[in-house]
Amino acid sequence: MLSARVLLNRSQLLCKRQCLTGVSVGLSRCFSSTRMSLDVSPFLMPAMSPTMEKGGIVSWKFKENDSFNAGDVLLEVETDKAQIDVEAQDDGKLAKIIRGDGSKDVLVGDVIAFTADPEDDLSTLTIPEVTESMKQVSSGSGKEDQKPAKSEEPAPLQRKEGKNVSESKTAKSSGDVLTTADASQTLLPSVVMALADNGISKEDALANIKASGANGRILKGDVLAYAGKIQQDSVVKVAEYVNRNQKLDLSNIERIVLEVNSEEGGDGQAQAQAQAQGQGQDSGKTGNTAKPAQVEPIRIQEEILLEVRRGVDFTRFERAVREYIDDIYQYTHEQPLENTMSERYDSLFEDLVTVDPRSARFDVEYSLLETTDGSEDIFDLLGPGEVKEGKQVYSLEVSVTVNDKYDDAVEKADRFMECLRQLQFDV
Repeated sequence: MLSARVLLNRSQLLCKRQCLTGVSVGLSRCFSSTRMSLDVSPFLMPAMSPTMEKGGIVSWKFKENDSFNAGDVLLEVETDKAQIDVEAQDDGKLAKIIRGDGSKDVLVGDVIAFTADPEDDLSTLTIPEVTESMKQVSSGSGKEDQKPAKSEEPAPLQRKEGKNVSESKTAKSSGDVLTTADASQTLLPSVVMALADNGISKEDALANIKASGANGRILKGDVLAYAGKIQQDSVVKVAEYVNRNQKLDLSNIERIVLEVNSEEGGDGQAQAQAQAQGQGQDSGKTGNTAKPAQVEPIRIQEEILLEVRRGVDFTRFERAVREYIDDIYQYTHEQPLENTMSERYDSLFEDLVTVDPRSARFDVEYSLLETTDGSEDIFDLLGPGEVKEGKQVYSLEVSVTVNDKYDDAVEKADRFMECLRQLQFDV
């Protein structure tokens, strides 16, 4: 069962009861005089919804003579849809319980208990044991609850007459806010429920209710205003506010020129900016306009020395270098930066969240040059022992241009250079 917490004010329960069940003004006076003549205050059966007429008492959370504070749950009320906790609005004391636990079909507004002030001594107070007069009042209100079923039927006609008068006044002030309803529209679920709650048919709504929505669409507020539940002016004000804010007002927007303020070179930059603006405004005299400064791309340049055994064919060596560079170029692009051994890693997900995963993050240019002939040492030739084999040294000059369009480009380029520095050949 649904559980909720409701704050109830005893002074407001009677007014709510009058709105829901149509209790006369004389009944209100009867309750007021009863409360003033008694040493205790009657606690009425609360209404948990606008359509609630009766309910049950599941249990009281306090016993007689117990004191309670504001916010304490006094009792649990059962409706046909939910069980709801009723909280106390003020501090007090539970003087007497009229309808105990498990009471069923208790009409809204019936006296279910009496309460007193926290400092009152219940032994000195007059607590009526039998509230026959109040039961008669509540039973009379129950009869009146049944009569409005017939008396409320012509009410929409009376509301229509009053509605026409208010519409004639509102039409002058609201202009075209309220329009004739579109007969071909599909009613919103909220509108359908509002029509059903107020006993209005769809045909009657399309013919008589003025629409405040776009293109003649009937909204829930239109139905409530037609039924007299809310003021027509409220609907007009909301519709006017929506229509007024449909377009962004740019009339108060002014152009602001940003000024560069820095401790070093600030005056020079400001002067250069002023000169550029002056050239743009006086283009007829100078014929030159300021061009935006171009951002230099990030380049990584490095020279790597490679030692190779003498006698290795240069063509063979160059082909091996080219294949190695191609391999690590593909590797650094395809290998993700995250830890692939982690259980949270998903290659498909990485492809989805990575921007242009197939696009190049950097470009590579290189050249392989011979730097020395690898001449033999004279002391090695004249000395005892085996002659050391000479080596040929080549210079690999690499230039990597990073594509700054992607956030991971610099990190992938650094990984490429790290792999290239580990290059060792034993050909």
